[in-house]
Amino acid sequence: MEQVFSLERNRCSGCPGIRRSVGIAINNTFCTMKASKEVRGYRISDGHNLKSVVKRELGIDIDKTYQKADWTRRPLTQGMINYAAMDAEVLIKLYDVFSPHMTS
Repeated sequence: MEQVFSLERNRCSGCPGIRRSVGIAINNTFCTMKASKEVRGYRISDGHNLKSVVKRELGIDIDKTYQKADWTRRPLTQGMINYAAMDAEVLIKLYDVFSPHMTS
């Protein structure tokens, strides 16, 4: 049986939407927000939002311009596609940073 792995920024917000729109439950997830809190502590001066975590852990300033864009719009603009690609890239890099420190 094929195993599906989901790498997410905020598991609390992503999975219910996927369950509603596609009708599947995702159980094998890694949440970078949860990992940041567990590894760096819940109270940290620059917080656990993606922009701060990416800057702190990867030394990269990311542009969050498209975060609140209308993602139901089709076709997606080139800026939205670039944003989504950047988002996926930094999540993978954050997984590499945090996963060795996670216990569960």
